[in-house]
Amino acid sequence: LYGLNSAISGVQVFAICVILYAFASHWNADWDLTREGRRDLAPQTIQVLRGLDTDVEVVAFFTRLTDSVIDAARDKTRRFLDQTREYTSHLNVEFVDPVSEPMRLQEFGLEKERLSTTGTVVLRSGRRMKVLPISGVTGRLEERDFTNALINVARESQPRVYFLSGHNERDITQGLAQNASRGALEFKTRLENEAYRVDSFTLDIMEPRVPDDCDILVVHGPELPFRPAEIQAIQEFLDRGGSALFMLDPLLAPLSTLPAWLLERYGVVVGNDVLFSELAAQQPSRIFLLPDIGKIAARLGAQGIPEDFPGNFSQTHPITRGFDKEMVLEAARSVELAPQLPEGVAGEVILRSLPFTYKEDDLDLLAKSKINRDPDEPLGFPGVAVAVTAKTDAPVGDTGQTRNARLVVIGDGDLASNEGLQFVGHINFMLNTLAWLSESEELIAIRPTGVEDPPIILTPVEEQMIAWISTLGVCQVIVLAGLVVMVWRRRYQ
Repeated sequence: LYGLNSAISGVQVFAICVILYAFASHWNADWDLTREGRRDLAPQTIQVLRGLDTDVEVVAFFTRLTDSVIDAARDKTRRFLDQTREYTSHLNVEFVDPVSEPMRLQEFGLEKERLSTTGTVVLRSGRRMKVLPISGVTGRLEERDFTNALINVARESQPRVYFLSGHNERDITQGLAQNASRGALEFKTRLENEAYRVDSFTLDIMEPRVPDDCDILVVHGPELPFRPAEIQAIQEFLDRGGSALFMLDPLLAPLSTLPAWLLERYGVVVGNDVLFSELAAQQPSRIFLLPDIGKIAARLGAQGIPEDFPGNFSQTHPITRGFDKEMVLEAARSVELAPQLPEGVAGEVILRSLPFTYKEDDLDLLAKSKINRDPDEPLGFPGVAVAVTAKTDAPVGDTGQTRNARLVVIGDGDLASNEGLQFVGHINFMLNTLAWLSESEELIAIRPTGVEDPPIILTPVEEQMIAWISTLGVCQVIVLAGLVVMVWRRRYQ
């Protein structure tokens, strides 16, 4: 018995030591209960930090004035930068007082008047530099701004994105206040924040040619037909190893030349139709794209989801692998792949509509705002976006290899309009698409949001009250508990 007791006691002591060690080794574990998610870095931020292969200098300019707002902003910035340094050794962080060290401002070519009174953070790598003033409202360095600045200063090259015009495409100079549905200024701004150089151009009538410095061609919601010479110019661009994004709205019959070329050359079937879902009774043209089948059933109250339904997002393609955001397409046309793709072409459907969806191709009926599915019309989950690669003869430097052309075709242009990009899911999907087209897969991830939660600024009296309560309150609670126990014992014992 003594031996058994010793063995059990030894096991208990060992278990206690293991538990204590687990607590000690994970002492910094916490749960993020803040509304804006300030305690956890977004997947893209972590991915960018881990992918850094060059040193980035981060200098935080804060004055040493006795000010609660500045002190809070400095502490938040320090905690955030300490958190980022856990994922890379290439960040060199330094806090500087611009009043006592004015020479550091000259080193960065900054003027004191240009700094935010709350604080300013500067990122520099080589000749690239980004200045991030800290808002006096939130009093913290926004993760979204920091990640975008880090991408800008660390990226070796800036891919050139050209938006095609001349066919009544969406205008990248019109903002949300000017034209929510047809404007695309928000899309342009989002791309520039991730170090893309964005411009627009029109194909020359006499000698159409895509600019030689173009990396990605974007055709965003054209409404006029393409001439054969224009399609030939786009084909020549892709044959040079270029990448292209086509966003084609439904109900546009004049685009027949463009879908015909996509089918013949790349096996992309762009339907001249509009998708309608029987699961969305109120707005049948609204296509919900949700991360998994369980969420689809719970969100829409759907019954009988097919067991072989692959989900709205492809889990094998880099653009949508692990995608966990929702998307909503107000109206879309079907975009799928031909059963037999042309030689040298490979593709994948990356977005699918909901189950119980059918294609309405009677444009005359749609023009009268009438929807009438024939009993024999099939129901399914057709695709709304595809990604394609095609072999070319364009060489990759002196490696002896050739570059593949990349295409993404989407059956809706509204998701990238000013109004459509108010959805977080649309932003992530579009920027992931551009990252894949520019062969920058390291940028494909869920991006940080810009949710702001203003801090609580306490007055000196309130701070003193909290200090007294937190110190004396503990003693008062203990004394009160003792009195309650004493009274209870005298009464019942």
